[in-house]
Amino acid sequence: MSRQEKSFEAAGEKAGKQEWEYFSALYEAEKMEAEEPSERTSEKWDKRAEAWEAERREGRREPRDGRLLSTVEYLKSRGLLTPEQSVADIGCGPGRFAAEFGKTAGHVTGFDLSEKMIGYGREYVRRAGLENVSFRRLDFRALDVEKEGLSRSFDLVAASLTPALGRVR
Repeated sequence: MSRQEKSFEAAGEKAGKQEWEYFSALYEAEKMEAEEPSERTSEKWDKRAEAWEAERREGRREPRDGRLLSTVEYLKSRGLLTPEQSVADIGCGPGRFAAEFGKTAGHVTGFDLSEKMIGYGREYVRRAGLENVSFRRLDFRALDVEKEGLSRSFDLVAASLTPALGRVR
């Protein structure tokens, strides 16, 4: 086990199970960013989508909702997430953040590389009865914002634990 992994493990033991899961997700995202671009394929994310959907069906995703709900509450409390706004969720995965944003925002568009993630996201918002959330498959590493007509299209852009943006500084 690396020193960084031991550090995350020690932090997790101190902070408790929910926080441990949060730190684990951060560590996994960091490892993902370190991968070669060829390793970040839609096929890889399609496989992960199946595992995440299984976790959701089994109720194992809900304990991690603290980060999701606190993010939404933070944005709402500062007037950054309102019914008048349009939101982009980059690297939306199976749509958990997009759906939660959709409960407040005028419209949300979730973007992801994986067609399976997009499919699970569409199903998730359909079951939640949200008609103001849509999804679009695209690769942010090759995106031309102007050509795709996305420039200045959103009031809020969110990206939670996604390697879609690489190391943005």
